[in-house]
Amino acid sequence: MISAKQCAIDEFAALPIEKHITGSYAITTPGVPSKIYLETLHRYGIKTDDKLMAQVHPHDPHWLAEQADQDAIYQVIVPANYSKMLPYGILVFINSRDSGMLFRQYHPLLEKHRLIAIGADHSGNTHATIIRHVYAVAAACLLLELYNIDKDRIYITGVSGGGRVTSQVMLMNADLFTGGIPIIGSNPYRDLPIAGNRYVPGFWRRPDQRILNHARRNSRYAFMTGSKDYNRAVTKRIYEEYRKRRFRYVSYFEEPGYGHTVPSAGWFERAIMFLDKPLVDEIHRASYRRRPDFE
Repeated sequence: MISAKQCAIDEFAALPIEKHITGSYAITTPGVPSKIYLETLHRYGIKTDDKLMAQVHPHDPHWLAEQADQDAIYQVIVPANYSKMLPYGILVFINSRDSGMLFRQYHPLLEKHRLIAIGADHSGNTHATIIRHVYAVAAACLLLELYNIDKDRIYITGVSGGGRVTSQVMLMNADLFTGGIPIIGSNPYRDLPIAGNRYVPGFWRRPDQRILNHARRNSRYAFMTGSKDYNRAVTKRIYEEYRKRRFRYVSYFEEPGYGHTVPSAGWFERAIMFLDKPLVDEIHRASYRRRPDFE
């Protein structure tokens, strides 16, 4: 399992990168760590023998491994108010395009909500889902190596096809990611009936029940769409299925008048605040319990 506690990666620890620096910059790593790559394959139920790998990419059974061996480039945004004395959260971003840079209109929210953003280049819709998945996990582990991170606030988001991959990563890696915001695109983890005999196939055929149960109890998920988004109906059905399956912290955000496009900063902030709310509530409860009794 790649949990936050188990996210120590030798390849990342050896990188000649200064820790705790602020600003926007890029990090290049030599491929992705084999520990993360193999664990991701395992979670999808893919074995690393040639026969099963060929089923994933029929033209070349070693294609995925070759992709994983290429240099990975991550775009990092660290707010100017970051200090190593105060833990910050992580916001991993999966784009539908090949830039890993978080949308500019969301940058002010990073400082306001004490988040560090990171996204992999060359991780858009033209790339294999598993590679995009691996990059997202590796991105979180990389920041855990370089910064003082609040392990209760390791979040992931993505847009369109990136939202679909986000919906997979946030659940299959609920032992690492504590929350997720799939935007204008998401996939169900189980086969999801939608109309008549039609259904949307689920992505997790044999879920790890420990991870799934942990996600139901603890993870926070905000499904985002627009009232005119062509993915709206399926997104809402997936949200309803999560509620039906008794996920404790799940919400649905539909921005009026928006189609298949990036939500406004105000609506995206609502989703961030939803992910943070259980933590804020717990702080308030703890503060109340510590109050002296003057009666």
